[in-house]
Amino acid sequence: MNWHWTTLNYILHQSTIFAPLLGHLFYRQVITTSKGVTAGAIRNGLDYIDSDPQIVRAGQVIVSRFHALQSAFGVIPPELDQAVVLKGYLVFDLLPEVHPDYFEAYTTTHSFQRHYQNAIGPTRRLYLQKFKNIPIPIPSLREQELIISIWKELQGAEQHTRNMSSSMVELQNTLLERRFQQIDPTWEKHHLADLITVGEKFTEGYHVFWSSTGEITRDHIRKRESSKKTLVLTPQPEVLDRDYLYYYLRWNKPVREVFNPENGQQNMLGTSLIHLPRLYEQRETVSILNQSEAAVESLHIEMSALKKTIRSILEIVFNNPKKLQAASQLLKNTLILLAALFMLLGDAASSIH
Repeated sequence: MNWHWTTLNYILHQSTIFAPLLGHLFYRQVITTSKGVTAGAIRNGLDYIDSDPQIVRAGQVIVSRFHALQSAFGVIPPELDQAVVLKGYLVFDLLPEVHPDYFEAYTTTHSFQRHYQNAIGPTRRLYLQKFKNIPIPIPSLREQELIISIWKELQGAEQHTRNMSSSMVELQNTLLERRFQQIDPTWEKHHLADLITVGEKFTEGYHVFWSSTGEITRDHIRKRESSKKTLVLTPQPEVLDRDYLYYYLRWNKPVREVFNPENGQQNMLGTSLIHLPRLYEQRETVSILNQSEAAVESLHIEMSALKKTIRSILEIVFNNPKKLQAASQLLKNTLILLAALFMLLGDAASSIH
């Protein structure tokens, strides 16, 4: 299983075909971001007259010469066939022996990214010749198809994990709304400032940290050094549970918006009223919300681990062709573990009320 190594200069050929844009038609503009090729605005053909546009076809490769640090290149997907790119982008046709999805999979590897970074100049412009000199292996089309299937499975797993994470965040927000919007008439009203000590330093004990950017954090394990732009809130433990305060501030956006340490607006905290449940009720709420937060954190950890696994599998695929089948088996094992994790998290989510 010997692969032929070559360079991008051999497999990419700059397209010089410019089809005229018709004034009575509308065209989708193609843009590139750090996430790759995506759709931009839809404009009338007449709007592009002075912008030297070029119509692209699915499977072509576009490269921005002016925003290279944003990884501004990629393959045109089928849904953007016959879309438009503006000047500043170079358009390339791929050699027929190279599948567009295989090329895109290779561009996600550590090896390609390292070479790509070396082709970027100090002003973020792409040195075209260095870009064209990036090496790439060319396996047979059958092997390319196997690599593509592995890559797409990895992409699907990563997308599914992101979807699960979004669902858990939505569930957590729903729980916050449910717990803090439903007010029992027996709960006592308090001025929030009467229940907490506000400062910029902290001692031993549990605190809530409120940054000027609106971030609310808590500290279970280690001390956190606070800056001048961070308030340290210490609740009265016999009245207000620290974690209940943490979740309350995360939910109560109007209260968070009054904080501006540079203008001294933290004094407005004193005008904020809180309907406070009894301490044991606060802890019941905290227990439920902690379960939700633990599920979200587990998914974030899993997403980070999955990205490393994806990179490891791709590196195996491209650096050792003889282990292509082994990489495929590693992928299957990874997907099995992910499925088991999703089942556990699904059970955990269904048990949270």
